[in-house]
Amino acid sequence: MTKLRLKYQAENRKAWNDAIRSAFGEEPPRSGIWFDIPAMISTLRPIIGPDLNHALLGTGGQDILSIAHSRERGHLTLNVSDKVAYVVKPASLEFEYIKQAPEASFYLMDLQPIQHSGTYDVVNYDQEELLEVDGKYYERSWYDEGFLGFDEHGKPIPRTARIVVRFLYGKILFVAKSSTWNRLPQAYSGLHLNMSAKDIRYIIEEGERRYSAHD
Repeated sequence: MTKLRLKYQAENRKAWNDAIRSAFGEEPPRSGIWFDIPAMISTLRPIIGPDLNHALLGTGGQDILSIAHSRERGHLTLNVSDKVAYVVKPASLEFEYIKQAPEASFYLMDLQPIQHSGTYDVVNYDQEELLEVDGKYYERSWYDEGFLGFDEHGKPIPRTARIVVRFLYGKILFVAKSSTWNRLPQAYSGLHLNMSAKDIRYIIEEGERRYSAHD
């Protein structure tokens, strides 16, 4: 591992630990669970920001830059850029603190199943990608065309428009960017989707033991 990579890893781990202590104090609980959205936002906000967290989704992952209530009642908005946001409806948020390796601590958000927006006739996946303009949803392809409509005679897309990805079901795993979980080859294939927080904790603790043995 290069010196630059080691420096980044140390800085990210410290920032993650500091964020957890900001949320829970000097003695974070071993675990916790929340069911209401204001509590979830308050709990997650310290770990949200550039180059700090990484959110594992269905497949793949993204850094979450900010979090807020959604215009859809009972939903959350997770912003990944100025022009792209994820909309989810959480059922619960769990936290697991790994005392022997605080940087491996994580949050697991279980999502409630939701109906698709009706923008498309058929949605065959766990998410739908939409264009949002003034709080209304349109087909994603119109963003690329630059017009609200099927041809250039439609209304130009305003600068305030953005892409919204609505997750219809699933789970989101929030970890530090330098987390043990991100070292796993299966991490980006949706490994967490069929696992409980306790299952994930077990894998992380086993991984920490293995890596410690090699150090």
